[in-house]
Amino acid sequence: AYLVMQPPHSVTRPHFHQTNQFQVFVGGGGTVGKLRADPITVQYAGANTPYGPINAEANGIHYFTLRQEWDSGAKWLPAQREVLVKGMQRQLVGVAGKTPIDPAAPEAREVLIQPTDDGLQAVRIVLAPGAETRLPDASEGGGQYHVVTAGALIRDGAALGALSIEF
Repeated sequence: AYLVMQPPHSVTRPHFHQTNQFQVFVGGGGTVGKLRADPITVQYAGANTPYGPINAEANGIHYFTLRQEWDSGAKWLPAQREVLVKGMQRQLVGVAGKTPIDPAAPEAREVLIQPTDDGLQAVRIVLAPGAETRLPDASEGGGQYHVVTAGALIRDGAALGALSIEF
């Protein structure tokens, strides 16, 4: 897991990776291919799924890249098309804010990527200050990341501030 802070007006060329990944857009703005990528947008790209270019606007574009396992790096297109394994491509995108959140509620959950048959999903949890919640069960599947986009998450007395992550 790492935070990419792509500079203003820069472009990351179209490419793919050989492992599954999520990207959580947390700052700035721009596009990924034809899709808007503003905070909080979540993109899932399965292994060997081409995407891009990633175009940063005037304030740059900042995003976490989250993977379950090591990746050998970007495979640029069209130059490395010969190593692209076809047939299993999958891309899912979710954007926060499409479901109204009641600011008076102690907790609200917004599904950004609906659960799939293999358990993949993305959920945004908004808590009021001091509220407690139970996070989704991580006992099945490949684990889960928690990304703190604002405020703090307190776990066992330790604070994870804004732009913190845990797996």
